[in-house]
Amino acid sequence: MKSLNEAHDVLRNPETRREYDAERLPRKTTRPRPRSKPQTFDPYAASKAGNLGIPVTDPDLAGVMMGALACFGVGLPLLLLVEMQWVFLLWPLRLMALCALGVGVYLSNSALAMKQRKLIKARPTYPRRTLLMQRVLFWAIALVFLSAIIGLLYLT
Repeated sequence: MKSLNEAHDVLRNPETRREYDAERLPRKTTRPRPRSKPQTFDPYAASKAGNLGIPVTDPDLAGVMMGALACFGVGLPLLLLVEMQWVFLLWPLRLMALCALGVGVYLSNSALAMKQRKLIKARPTYPRRTLLMQRVLFWAIALVFLSAIIGLLYLT
């Protein structure tokens, strides 16, 4: 009770109240703070950042290839994780993984078609047989890849 009466005496008197408040306030520094520029949104900041030193001759082709790699990178591990669990309730994840792999194959096929169109534009006399063989080789590799996944996951 004695400490409450002392606190009341200090806070009741305006002069002692000012002293008390001055002791509790943080000390102000005399050095002024540096002024910074106002932060504004720059929608082109990512394009100004550069390409990490990786030379890209065709940004559309590079974007499609990165998308295909991302789909394979997500779909294959997800499919492996789902199939290793042997739980039927995970069928939506299995479907999502298979769809991601399918989109990856589609994007890879689109990248091949973009590259072939660019090649035909640059060299109109490029043999069509070679382009057809590239397509056949692509689909053969895709089928071997699919067969290997099915064989490893379901037949062993």
